[in-house]
Amino acid sequence: SLTRREIGPPPFDDFDPRHEGHWGWCSGRILDQADAWFAAARPDVLLLHLGTNDCTAGLAPSETVRKLDAIIRIARCYRPGLSVFW
Repeated sequence: SLTRREIGPPPFDDFDPRHEGHWGWCSGRILDQADAWFAAARPDVLLLHLGTNDCTAGLAPSETVRKLDAIIRIARCYRPGLSVFW
């Protein structure tokens, strides 16, 4: 997948670069990083658009759901009142 350096600067001056959006990543790769990311960021809101790449990679839907659930559980360990949108 591309890194932010390869993609270039944000297209707008008011773009907030504080996010963990990663084009082309599957849920397992996000899950591997989730603990460190949530420990550092401790967000109030989680907008989770994840799983499409799992489907196109041929991963079982049940496995994708398990990983998504694990990501949300990790996030809520750091912020129990976290609002999740997915």
